[in-house]
Amino acid sequence: MDKTVLDFASAANAFDLYREMSVKLAWEEWYGCNLDAVYDILTGQPLNTRKITIVRKKTYTGILWGQSEAFTRYVDRLCDVFRDAEEESGSFSLEITNI
Repeated sequence: MDKTVLDFASAANAFDLYREMSVKLAWEEWYGCNLDAVYDILTGQPLNTRKITIVRKKTYTGILWGQSEAFTRYVDRLCDVFRDAEEESGSFSLEITNI
């Protein structure tokens, strides 16, 4: 696959983010749902794509239990992990689009 689009914009929680990544990037079921695991997979496992586009909200609102700011920061950190992995591995290119 030449390009994969990860839709983080419609996510309402971390589970939604990890489900989107695991389905679209065809990750094994055993991988961990944490930032370290994401980095390890992106830098150490063969990917099914050469270009990853992340579509995300610049600021998330309406997240349960008043966690909108915390969720926005988590997505920020997740995007940083993708940037670091892109630089480290060189096996994919990354584009992040804020909507």
